[in-house]
Amino acid sequence: MSFIYASVYAFDQSHISSISNLSAKIQNYQKQIDYNNLQIINFKPYYESALIGNIAPFDNLKAMLEQTLHQRLIQGKETKITVFADAACCWCENKWFDECEFLEKWWRNVHDEWTKNNYHITVICPHPHVMMDQSRLNAKRKIANLHDLMVDLDI
Repeated sequence: MSFIYASVYAFDQSHISSISNLSAKIQNYQKQIDYNNLQIINFKPYYESALIGNIAPFDNLKAMLEQTLHQRLIQGKETKITVFADAACCWCENKWFDECEFLEKWWRNVHDEWTKNNYHITVICPHPHVMMDQSRLNAKRKIANLHDLMVDLDI
């Protein structure tokens, strides 16, 4: 299985979600990187582009994920990819719910296409429980309706 960690904070060493803070917790971190079982993506440029209405970087990410899946198939590796992507989460934290919903719709359409093509790519979009409770009344419902599964962790 391949895991893609696409975080706005991936290379922000002061943030808890930075890869410098997480890498020590990942078993065989360097080996996973070397074997392309783990990829780290600086999601900040994607986030910033989408803020101004440019989702081309996300379209490029979609193509890259599909290419990764095909390469894994050719190499005889497991053809499942899990993507952790937090751009929508960051918008939610900043109470930009319309932008969050727009991106979640994009992910939903892409996921539907992948399912139709029998691509095993799972996308995990974390959303802060506290922010979701403080959001506009139906923002949580709208975002939840764009997902196959929503896990609400109150921690």
